Amino acid sequence: MVLKQKPIKMKKRAKVHLLPTDKASDILVNTYINETHSTSKFVVGVTKDTLDQIPIEEVELRGYKYQHLYFINDEEIKDEEWFVQFNNANEPVDVRQADSSKLNDFREYPYNKFCKKIIATTDPELYYKQQNGHLGQAIIQVPQIPQSFIESYCKKPVDKVMVEYDYYADGKISILDRIMIPKLTSNNEIIIHHIEEKMYSETELIQFVLDNRFRIDSDTTRQEITNWIKK
Repeated sequence: MVLKQKPIKMKKRAKVHLLPTDKASDILVNTYINETHSTSKFVVGVTKDTLDQIPIEEVELRGYKYQHLYFINDEEIKDEEWFVQFNNANEPVDVRQADSSKLNDFREYPYNKFCKKIIATTDPELYYKQQNGHLGQAIIQVPQIPQSFIESYCKKPVDKVMVEYDYYADGKISILDRIMIPKLTSNNEIIIHHIEEKMYSETELIQFVLDNRFRIDSDTTRQEITNWIKK
């Protein structure tokens, strides 16, 4: 795919999930949190130096479990792409590669609501095929999550982030062809921004609702809004 248009920079929200893996990774979750073992939930950046030579089974016996991070969102899942599957309790269960020739649940309602596209991961082994015009198929690695975020996450986990995208829509292509692509570094890493939660005062919230009350009920009064907030 060749895009000549100048992109517009945008940000999209993505959810963050952690799932176990049966291979060595840069993130270990401590399953034996106590004073004699360790009081830290995560261990990061030590696997290459201290645990790579230890069988995974022994690592788990020592109270650790290898994990990978996944950023997901509601983008369309295409064949060959990867997604996280959820259960009825909205808990992430496993990672799968889309293959409509074998299973089309990731596209069909209501099953598709349990499947969320992976837009980035710490797993370096997730690849998919993509048609690249006259050049044929290209093998694409799923964008990677930078080490700086991994270390930050292990110190203070978050469940959502903002990811930078390039939005191609300058009028030279039709609305149907307008696309958003995650902006990547030369290392195939996404660009991440933390979400800063803003606290609104009661006065600010009342004014916001009043300014947008046509979306709720044009007859809504300030007192009714105040009573609703206090509830």
